Amino acid sequence: MLCGSTPFNGSIFEQLRQMTTEPLPFAGAVWDAVSADARDFVAGLLRSDPAARTKIDDAMAHPWLQSKDRRGDAAAAEQVLANVRRFGQGCSDSFSSLCAAAVARQLGHRSLQDLQTVFREMDVNGDGVLEAHEVRAGFERVFGKGNSQLQEDVDALFARLDLDGSGAIDYTEFCAAGIGERVHLEEEALLAAFKAFDVQDSDGHLTKDELVQVLQQADVGNARSPAICEKMAQEILERFDA
Repeated sequence: MLCGSTPFNGSIFEQLRQMTTEPLPFAGAVWDAVSADARDFVAGLLRSDPAARTKIDDAMAHPWLQSKDRRGDAAAAEQVLANVRRFGQGCSDSFSSLCAAAVARQLGHRSLQDLQTVFREMDVNGDGVLEAHEVRAGFERVFGKGNSQLQEDVDALFARLDLDGSGAIDYTEFCAAGIGERVHLEEEALLAAFKAFDVQDSDGHLTKDELVQVLQQADVGNARSPAICEKMAQEILERFDA
């Protein structure tokens, strides 16, 4: 979430070598924008020696997690959650949701800083996903507990944002909803997202078989049968194949 990539890269043997020699991956423009406390927090978790690695109690008490500076400003939080709410109300089909998620995966850390901050504040237990009560508490904190309409919307909103049916909203799903109009403006991210759907022959066209494959792969909860995915793919083609 801090830099948009894994700490070690290359073949499995190269990754194991990096893990044992500990060349900490803090170089480049992305890490230049990350605070010293955040880098220290990550470094402690990447120690190859378990005895030297940061223990869970120490991690939870780390200055980076406790710092008040990590709190985002109210206006940014309100904008992000307003985007999330509009996405939940207006994104009625799975394909559009998957497209937004694909774009979100392509955006860099700096493009998603506001969303990262809001997600982190809502993720009270720090497990990397948002449960229904955390989403509800986040919206109440920003928009107020007295908003009866919002209370009615949250459960439906949560179900719609849970794109893979896992019972929780992960970071990518949250970003897909929170980026708002940027989903239409990031040309490079849009192209990369398209390529993620063009899974079989990379010929610059999406076929029904490719759409079925993407829909099935995204369905972690196995809520969609192959027949349902076939029907959805056909509807997508009929809607967008101009």
